[in-house]
Amino acid sequence: MDQPNDNIMVALIPTDISWCKIDFPHVTLVYCGKIQNAKSFWRNELIKRVSSLSIITNPIYLKVSGVEVFGEEEKVDVLRLVSTPELLSMRTFLEEFDKGDFPVYKPHATIGPEGSVTNWNSQSTPQPTFLVFENIVISWGEEQLFFNLRKL
Repeated sequence: MDQPNDNIMVALIPTDISWCKIDFPHVTLVYCGKIQNAKSFWRNELIKRVSSLSIITNPIYLKVSGVEVFGEEEKVDVLRLVSTPELLSMRTFLEEFDKGDFPVYKPHATIGPEGSVTNWNSQSTPQPTFLVFENIVISWGEEQLFFNLRKL
């Protein structure tokens, strides 16, 4: 039985998702924890911060450095992405909301469960060399609030 999603995160949404085998392709900027642990004023503060970020940030292009497997219990295939100053600046802008357990930020986009790349290659889906992001989203449980990044 599926558990309801009670996580909060801010993520970038790729424009092309042909490489992906999951329902919600994204690159997490910050994981903000569980809804029940969120401070009451966080929601509005997070919305203001992400809205401001979308106004000052151009669409972002991230180079794919390869495919890796992430996870311990639930393993997934991911596209590893090359970090850029723009990406790190976006993350820094939101860092006060970060509740993630990982000491090092490893930008990646999940392809699907481990073994997805095997299926992916057999379907002649080419590995992308870049991912383009024009939107940023706040996921608050099942609710999602999307913002367009500023157009060049």
